[in-house]
Amino acid sequence: MVVRVNSQKIRDLLAASGWRQWYLAYKAGLSTGHLSNVLKNGRASEPTVCALAAALRVDVTEISAEAIE
Repeated sequence: MVVRVNSQKIRDLLAASGWRQWYLAYKAGLSTGHLSNVLKNGRASEPTVCALAAALRVDVTEISAEAIE
C-alpha cells in the first residue's frame, strides 16, 4: 500500500532533531535517494513510513496523511 506523507512535517522533525537527511535515511534503513524521493513525491510504502516514524520517534499518524492505494 502506498501512503501519502506529510513531507513538510518530516522536514520539520528532521530540522528539530538536528539531523541531516543522510542520517535519517541511515536510521530508517533507507538509501539517501529513497528518502529524497519520499520527500519530493510525498508518497511512500507502509514499511517506509513506519521506518521513518520509528527513526524520528513519532507515531506514524504524525507523518502520514492517507492511503493512496
